[in-house]
Amino acid sequence: MDLPKSFYLGPTAEQIEEYIEFIDWSLMPINRIPKETKEKFSDVKQLQLIIWMQEIFDTYEIKENKITFPDSLFFFKDRICYIELDKKGIIRLSYDGILNIIDNTFTFDLVNIACPIIANLVNHHFGNESTLVDVLFDSRKITINNFFYPSS
Repeated sequence: MDLPKSFYLGPTAEQIEEYIEFIDWSLMPINRIPKETKEKFSDVKQLQLIIWMQEIFDTYEIKENKITFPDSLFFFKDRICYIELDKKGIIRLSYDGILNIIDNTFTFDLVNIACPIIANLVNHHFGNESTLVDVLFDSRKITINNFFYPSS
């Protein structure tokens, strides 16, 4: 059963409970999920992923340099870059710091389930029309880390 787009505009906890097996979590905007609903359905892995990613966006240190990296925002924790958000619609996630955790913790298909959820979250959080999820390769991560935190 496909739920109508209007369902995703602000479902109540009762509606979520009624249609839980039909919800496409990649379409569920995090800002429309009340705290009580998040708590009530905290055992739903897709919702756990949304909340976890939202916490990353809200708590990691954001850095940018408009000259060297004019189209990117970087998300750091403990002086290590875990996410690069290209303003052209690409989010690159560190394998060891993000994708591997998703794979091992949430245990669902990265490509068909996690990536659409992450793309939708980025679209809503940053106002993108569409987002491609990609890997932040170690070589790029090292370049970024060394640029923002050069060795003494």
